[in-house]
Amino acid sequence: MSSRYDYKEAISLVHKLILKYDIAATCCVSSFNHDLLAELEELSRIHGAASPVESIYLYNYYDNDELPHPDIFSNRGKGINISSTKLTKEVV
Repeated sequence: MSSRYDYKEAISLVHKLILKYDIAATCCVSSFNHDLLAELEELSRIHGAASPVESIYLYNYYDNDELPHPDIFSNRGKGINISSTKLTKEVV
């Protein structure tokens, strides 16, 4: 059985590379791992990057997954990606 990866270490490396190559304005990080994205946002805040690394929260990995309450997904990152089957007027 393989050990679980350290998401904090992984996103720290991604964040460092984005800053090193000065590409924050032209990329974003998306993931179903919301803890990873929260860590990315914290790294951007701590480092005070002039162009913080943008995050896109992914939802609905499975069709039967329900969206969380809008207060949750509307206050995270710079956007969300959801299944078109979950797209409603209220979500927009």
